Amino acid sequence: MVLLLAVAPLAKLGGAGATTAIWLVAALTATALVLAALLRHPWAWWAALAIPFGLLGGGLLHWSLAALGIVFGLLWAYLLTVRRTVLATPTEPTGGFGTPAEPTGGFATPAEPTDGFPTG
Repeated sequence: MVLLLAVAPLAKLGGAGATTAIWLVAALTATALVLAALLRHPWAWWAALAIPFGLLGGGLLHWSLAALGIVFGLLWAYLLTVRRTVLATPTEPTGGFGTPAEPTGGFATPAEPTDGFPTG
């Protein structure tokens, strides 16, 4: 959706390739919407790299599209890195939320009752 914000400046400042640049932005927006719906498939995360590469190619029509391609490419690289980190399985328990950690003392359950009376 953010790609559609590029249409107004391209129409005003685009020069000779403005019409082609606007159609490129519209096609990339439609592609982004389709790929967003398909992100449940692992291949779609990598296929979405077509958007920043398409914008970089659009930099031949107007420099602002190349700038958008760089920003979107860096953002998508960050998202892929975070996704890989989140989906990674831990090799050993870390004691974080949902992962049991080894007891370290302190409030451990005592082996004998501690009511003050001797046992036995």
